[in-house]
Amino acid sequence: MAAATKGEETRAQIIDQALRMAQTVGLEGLTFGELASALDVSKSGLFAHFESKEDLQLEVIQELADRFIASIILPAFAKARGEPRLRALFERYLAWVGNHASGGRGCLLTQLQYEFQNQRGRVKDKLVVAERSWFETLTKACAIAIQEKHFKATLDPEQFAYELLGIFTFYQHAARFFEDPRAEQRATAAFAALVERSRASRS
Repeated sequence: MAAATKGEETRAQIIDQALRMAQTVGLEGLTFGELASALDVSKSGLFAHFESKEDLQLEVIQELADRFIASIILPAFAKARGEPRLRALFERYLAWVGNHASGGRGCLLTQLQYEFQNQRGRVKDKLVVAERSWFETLTKACAIAIQEKHFKATLDPEQFAYELLGIFTFYQHAARFFEDPRAEQRATAAFAALVERSRASRS
């Protein structure tokens, strides 16, 4: 793999800093002025890499999605097919939220979906694609569990993914907004109940 050029390294540094700032101010609150100040560069230096704030926002979302995939999906899909893989997806998502929760951040992808839910445009479209991809990943993992006969043949994989996303969403809400010390315990219990009623009968 070829070494990154100076321009590519600078661009990566800008995106990384923008991602850090977005964790506290969101993408709409991100400004080129504050970003330039944090990086100790000129605003014109930023515009040399990004033509607009929207272009920067799109790159931040892509970087965040790439980190999400690397931290959660790829390691989980290295596990055994079926229920073990779904369990790994669950555990790694909780760890992702826990890691991002330092400083009260939680999962930034979820934050951004709330931030842009009533807007239209390329930024929201990219967030929608990321969330649909996550839903499809969970659906696929459930379908594989059915193929492996870990889950019953009549189970609807999309319904399973829908309910699992509900657990994930409220887990973050309980952990961040309510600051409930039992949030992880409750999420784990909810997941165990979902898996139990999804399992194939052991006859």
